[in-house]
Amino acid sequence: MAAHLISKDQNGYLVPHTNETSNRIISNFPVELLEQVAEHCSISDLKALRLTNRRFGAIYSKALFHSLTLPIAVAEKEAHLPYPPGLGFDREEDVVLFNLMKQQWYRDCDLWQSLSDPNVDISVVLENMREIVVVIRQGTGWGVHPQRNEHYIAGIRCLNRLLKGGKKVMAVDMNIRMLKYSDGLDLAPLSPLTKLAVRWDARTLYFTPTSVSLDSFPPFPNLATLDIYFVDREHLRALSNLPRLKTLTFDASNTRTSNIIHFFDAQKERFSLETLETKNVLKDLNFSYNIVSTYLSSLTSLTLHTPEKGSWFSPSDVPEPDHRFEGRQENTSNTCNIWLQFQKCGVRLKKVDTYAPMLGILEYLSSYENTLEELNLRVRIYAMPDTHQLDSFVEKAWKNVIPMHTSALKKAGVWPETIPYVSSMGESENSVDSKNSFMEEIIQRKVFSVQRIEAQQVLLMCRNLEELETGGVRWEGFEEALEVATRSETVRRVKHHVEGFGKRPPPGPFSRVEYRLYRFRDDILWESRSYDWIKVPVERQWRMRVDIVPLQGRMGFVQGEGGVELALRD
Repeated sequence: MAAHLISKDQNGYLVPHTNETSNRIISNFPVELLEQVAEHCSISDLKALRLTNRRFGAIYSKALFHSLTLPIAVAEKEAHLPYPPGLGFDREEDVVLFNLMKQQWYRDCDLWQSLSDPNVDISVVLENMREIVVVIRQGTGWGVHPQRNEHYIAGIRCLNRLLKGGKKVMAVDMNIRMLKYSDGLDLAPLSPLTKLAVRWDARTLYFTPTSVSLDSFPPFPNLATLDIYFVDREHLRALSNLPRLKTLTFDASNTRTSNIIHFFDAQKERFSLETLETKNVLKDLNFSYNIVSTYLSSLTSLTLHTPEKGSWFSPSDVPEPDHRFEGRQENTSNTCNIWLQFQKCGVRLKKVDTYAPMLGILEYLSSYENTLEELNLRVRIYAMPDTHQLDSFVEKAWKNVIPMHTSALKKAGVWPETIPYVSSMGESENSVDSKNSFMEEIIQRKVFSVQRIEAQQVLLMCRNLEELETGGVRWEGFEEALEVATRSETVRRVKHHVEGFGKRPPPGPFSRVEYRLYRFRDDILWESRSYDWIKVPVERQWRMRVDIVPLQGRMGFVQGEGGVELALRD
């Protein structure tokens, strides 16, 4: 599986490659191979050896076990299979999936036995381990059977031993459902952590309401990085003493009872964030002067996401055609004031990744100069149903904001997202017909074209620009983006979003449009043979990377029979 990461030396021993991929080996190798890798590599070469499904008592060595993934099973028998009756799901498919997961649990038994057996010496592992990732294994994503089982008990015993003995563990990433069984966990050793992630797994992300208490958490006086997902407001008090917090990821998109303001209101200690990422409905949120000056005065990086699912922007809430734009103007007039407070408090961001339009965002970004290094504006076009307003907003972004930061800017991106409530799913089938005229008007006005005078001029002024991110509401603008990028002397990557996709969606809904999008890419590759790409310097051709979202697989410039052309890269 990862054979390309190791090779034999002159003595016939297996050793890891010295490039960056050797820093992380996902190992399902036989113990004999793992033993050779561990014994014949230096600590500096082997940063993380992630062991799954294998007993590793035979390979204790000087290797630096930096990160360990611990699988924990919370259900075991078919009778415990969580299944919501009456919802129309295929029972047989669930049983098949459950049986596959059960086989995985049995393969994990060796790992649990090695870690939980007090007669097995794991001091070498505990001495060097810095991070623990806890993975919950279960049959389906519809809940967890409350009955404990031997696999769960063994997993908890392993985790307790790792937490107690891992004196140098600084990072823990665990599923929040582990806290439902906190009576069996000793979380006191977590107090020295510098990084903590408490998250839901993807399968239960939107189906299981969170009612998990964080009261079993100890104080975290040294915590610098916190990733927290879907925590109710009443439980935030358990995370109220974080004097050294520098990086926060806060996801409240699946709960009505908490938002980012509640997190700041719960704090008892002052801290100064440098990086903030939040997935939160920001409508009408009031960022007070006290919040910004106390917690955000040193902020350099801000990422704001629209919730991708939830009651606010659910697909079932798609307005009727005659009212298709009502309720989509949430941040264009009198709502969230975060940008106004940033300007008032003198906050100077270096990275901004946000959906737009928002009240005061362009005024704030143009209020300071030569500081912004990365700008990503995901323009929600249905928030501004008037194309004149939309065109004016994009024009001001190119004309007023980016020229203020030409010497610092390394990445510039302004592109449309066609659906505000779930950016990863593209355009919904039931509303596309009613919005065709709006789309066509955007295309005709070339609202998001980088060939507009404002965009071309400012991009060529950016002396350090390395990445350009563009997009279209349909398939337009890709060739124009490449043309502008090839005229730049520094751009090394072009990322273009088609049909308003914010990112690659999960399997399923994407399959309806996947064929025509891949056909679009194939047409681009074919047509590129007739383009004049000679303007791309030879020394930059192999470095240029081209991506089309939401498709997988990157492209790049290569020397073809007729000259420089685009081609798929491995």
